[in-house]
Amino acid sequence: MHPRNLCLWLLTIVLLPGLTGCGSSPPASKVLVIGLDGATWDLLDPWIEAGDLPNLERLVEGGAAGTLESVFPPMSPPAWTSAVTGKNPGKHGIYDFWIRPSGSATTIPATSRDRKAEAIWETLARRGRSVGIINVPLTDPPDEVDGFMIAGFPHFDDKGYTYPPELQSRLGDYELDAFGEVLVDGQEAALRDRLVHNLEARARVALELMEDEEWDLFWVVFTGPDKTQHFFWRFLDPEHPFYDEDKAKTFGGAIHDFWQRVDRVVGELLERVDDDTVVIVMSDHGFSPIYREIRLKNWLAREGFFDWERGKVLAYYQGDFGGRIYLNVRGREPRGEVQQGRQYRQVRERIARQLRELTDPETGIRPVTDIRFGEEVFSGPYMDQGPDILFTVKPDYFVIGGEGNAGAPLFGLPSYSFSAYHRREGVIILSGGPVRKGINLTPQGIEGVTPTILYLLGERLPADMDGGVFVEAIDPACLARHEIRFAEPVALVRKEPEGQESLEERRRALGSVPYLQ
Repeated sequence: MHPRNLCLWLLTIVLLPGLTGCGSSPPASKVLVIGLDGATWDLLDPWIEAGDLPNLERLVEGGAAGTLESVFPPMSPPAWTSAVTGKNPGKHGIYDFWIRPSGSATTIPATSRDRKAEAIWETLARRGRSVGIINVPLTDPPDEVDGFMIAGFPHFDDKGYTYPPELQSRLGDYELDAFGEVLVDGQEAALRDRLVHNLEARARVALELMEDEEWDLFWVVFTGPDKTQHFFWRFLDPEHPFYDEDKAKTFGGAIHDFWQRVDRVVGELLERVDDDTVVIVMSDHGFSPIYREIRLKNWLAREGFFDWERGKVLAYYQGDFGGRIYLNVRGREPRGEVQQGRQYRQVRERIARQLRELTDPETGIRPVTDIRFGEEVFSGPYMDQGPDILFTVKPDYFVIGGEGNAGAPLFGLPSYSFSAYHRREGVIILSGGPVRKGINLTPQGIEGVTPTILYLLGERLPADMDGGVFVEAIDPACLARHEIRFAEPVALVRKEPEGQESLEERRRALGSVPYLQ
């Protein structure tokens, strides 16, 4: 070949689209997901700009970042489950920490066995790919995976939360997330220190397993940001009704200091991956302070939708927090009163109309914002298990059940020890491999996390997923070379022991937890 032609040939090879970072092999060699429960740009942006979070700053500047929209309304169990399945709650069946068995008037704590859709680690196991999964919420008991798994909370026992079972003996001072933590006056330092310890212990285990085990996908969740923000926001916010100037001197920097520790952990994780590994940092929802609460059971009782003593229940509140109302539907609930069809629509419309008019007498604010009906939010075979009416509230407000007394106040200062709560706007960052650099993403749905991971690993996406690949974040040359491919949906049947005994065991295990009452 003539030297000039040889040079042109070599130049053509170098410039062929998609060969850099996305050749004939899968777009990414591996994927590392770092879940930061409750991460919010409201806190991260100013701290990144100040140079306080250098590792997160490096990921943002060297990749694609934006808002990750959570489920509606933002609740951790359905959010994480949607993230790992690529599906909405109507397809995976998880709406809260609680489920109500068919034909039952009472609820029981949910477990991983109540998840009706295949999680990404199950999809990858069927395709011969190895995974490492640590502390994803609502994964206890753990699944049998190709690799290893340490289940996330809630836990019903202090054993049996790892796969393989013998992995538990290697965890040292790794502590399970407590379910139902509260901030007790005078014990702020103890709670802060325990959250820091759990972060560092989880990081140690993650770093060791990253090096010791084979994996194509490694997904670790740190729940400490969520817990720290729930309880310590009052000390950094002078406008908060429970702000304590003296305690703020000691605990006003607790959230900032915790995030600096998180950033160091992120840096240590990054040191153990190469440039061909795509790193995804995500949160299940965002966060903001809460100054006032709405007691929804009280409101339902006062408006005449809920009167258990007189046997008139048209609608009820199920769960712990968040804007969700269930109608007492005939043929669905054990003692249903609302006839399906016209009456159902009328009652639902009346509740929605009165919610829009609900006014806080203390502030003059109408806090209820976006109201949606179940079929506007959910789709799939399990949508009838979800709320009939869902709504979000303005910043600074928080929805809780209350005692269900028509004469009790509808509004007040937060009665639980939370001083901040969830918002839909979470965090998503992608970096490495074929991810574009310096890209500000438009808001992405949380159901897109699993489809994006499957695409990056060169796997087909089950066709019934609701989320789509985050194509904005990926080099167009890579997308041209590696098309998004689909596979047949997977019908998954969860294995749950039948009978009243198993239901009672769940109630006994978590029934006394304050968070669940």
